[in-house]
Amino acid sequence: MRVSPVEVVFPPALVSGPGDHSVQLARLAAIVQSSDDAIVSKTLDGLIVSWNAGAVRIFGYQPEEIIGKSITTVIPPELHAEERDILDRLRRGERIDHFETVRIRKDGRRVQLSITVSPIRDASGTIVGASKIARDIGLQKDAERTAAQLAAIVESSDDAIVSKSLDGQIQSWNAGATRLFGYTAEEAIGQSITLIIPQERYAEERGILERVRGGERVEHFDTMRVTKGGQRIPVSLTVSPVRDPRGTIIGASKIARDISGRKQAEEALQKSQQALREADRRKDEFMALLAHELRNPLAPIRYALATARKCDRTAEQQRRAEEIIERQVAHMSRLLDDLLDVSRITRGTLELKLANTELTVVLGTAIEAARPFLDAKRHNLSLDLPKQAVRLVADSVRLAQVFSNLLINAAKYTDPGGRIELHAAQVDNQVVVSVRDNGMGISTEMMPRLFTMFAQDSTVVEHSEGGLGIGLALTRGVVDLHGGRVEARSDGPGCGSEFSVTIPAGAGKLAQTDADVDPDVPMPGGGMRVLVVDDNRDAADSCSTLLELSGHSVQAAYSGREALAIAAKARPHVVVTDIGLPDIDGYEVAAKIRAAPWGRNIVLVAVTGWGQESDKQRAFSAGFSHHLTKPIDPDTLESLLQSVGAQLRTG
Repeated sequence: MRVSPVEVVFPPALVSGPGDHSVQLARLAAIVQSSDDAIVSKTLDGLIVSWNAGAVRIFGYQPEEIIGKSITTVIPPELHAEERDILDRLRRGERIDHFETVRIRKDGRRVQLSITVSPIRDASGTIVGASKIARDIGLQKDAERTAAQLAAIVESSDDAIVSKSLDGQIQSWNAGATRLFGYTAEEAIGQSITLIIPQERYAEERGILERVRGGERVEHFDTMRVTKGGQRIPVSLTVSPVRDPRGTIIGASKIARDISGRKQAEEALQKSQQALREADRRKDEFMALLAHELRNPLAPIRYALATARKCDRTAEQQRRAEEIIERQVAHMSRLLDDLLDVSRITRGTLELKLANTELTVVLGTAIEAARPFLDAKRHNLSLDLPKQAVRLVADSVRLAQVFSNLLINAAKYTDPGGRIELHAAQVDNQVVVSVRDNGMGISTEMMPRLFTMFAQDSTVVEHSEGGLGIGLALTRGVVDLHGGRVEARSDGPGCGSEFSVTIPAGAGKLAQTDADVDPDVPMPGGGMRVLVVDDNRDAADSCSTLLELSGHSVQAAYSGREALAIAAKARPHVVVTDIGLPDIDGYEVAAKIRAAPWGRNIVLVAVTGWGQESDKQRAFSAGFSHHLTKPIDPDTLESLLQSVGAQLRTG
């Protein structure tokens, strides 16, 4: 805005005194006119007498617009009393210094001013008016408000915000720094920044200060700091140069954020990724091992079948071939059963069938199961069993599986002719069974993961007899379900090992009954009409042959529609059907049979490779009476048919 020439009118007192009055007047006029502050004079009744260029800039009025008017023209109405008070004080001869107040510009905007008001006296010393110097302090107040806001933000920040000189001396310290590092502001300010820096990172700090001196900003630098209590905490630093009004770098501001949570999350993610990679690696190894273990029995089965077909075979060769087939099929079934059992344990769906049993009976079953492995390597098994009967409530089948697993493991990992000891005792209300061997032992690296699935010790596995590495995982799962614990001890490779199982006597809770059939129902004699349905012809035909040899009248069907046609004519007592059929599945076969008037009383048996609880429930919902999981145990199927036959004869 262009400022018009200002006429400055001085009271006589301003120009009185010795010397050349015109020179003094000119000098004073130049000083007043060049001032950035508003310099105004007024009478004691508040009329404006003079108005300089600074007043024009601050208030917006030209001299000709304002001189002769009341000073209240630029005073807000609510502050008129303030002006009257100022005039009263002036009449008493007081000077008012740096009084902060508000005035109004010509355009209506309010400005913040610092005012100094002095009395004006005439030649006789009488107060005749007042001179007022008003300085615009709006920018200063804005700066103060901004500084106060910034200070409040800094103080309330969760991050540590610290400033330091270029030689590393702490100059400011907010509440966040106190919370993070433990030092109060009084303890930290004036100290070296190395107060919170680990000694081995001093060079790192010197490097940061060097970068700051060069005007560089350091962002999101992850490092370590130390608290007052000596705890090390990971932090992310952002360091910026601090400049003076001339732009010279005089220090650094530092924001430190605690990243402990982030680091923990990163470590957890890294561990999870490592675990996934390890699981993927173990899965690949397991699949290769599974393929190897399942292929192994196929060779002797094929050789045995070929031997059985030879016309010139002897009775002894025939018997040996049958034994080989039976043994290898049992081995494959055991592998699959172990896999299914471990899967059920990990999902929490394995149910115990608890009953009163006696410990030596369970151990006898386990020894019989392990006997082929013990005899094959000529091991010496010594027994130390309780002299009195030890009764407990347990799933005798599962518990025998636990002890046979431990005995078989001992046999596999002990050189031929080894010594294996089985100890059993009741200690207070607990049953303790241990299996000790003088075999290959267990490495310290293997011990922590001994009971995990598919875990095998690479230092000894090549000397063992194969396996999937799931026996011990299954053992722990079954023992856990009985409310017990299993432990392993070994002094290392070559020093043998000992496994001990501890279970509470009478432990466990009764499981819900399944649709399984009680295998102890006696055979009533006589056969039944049975329809076997499976798209695998070998499976259907071999099952049919087995049932025919047991005295049943059997027909086979290889599709769902063929099964329905045969069933409508033959009216079987029992239909044993695979679920996965090529045309319509077993569920639809069951539904159609149940819908037919002749099919309501037929016993329907579902056969599937899926043994989860949800699969069983789906089968029962479709109308099946029983659910069996592949491969079907012939004795289980025969027991089921015996039970059905007994019901038909008594019903």
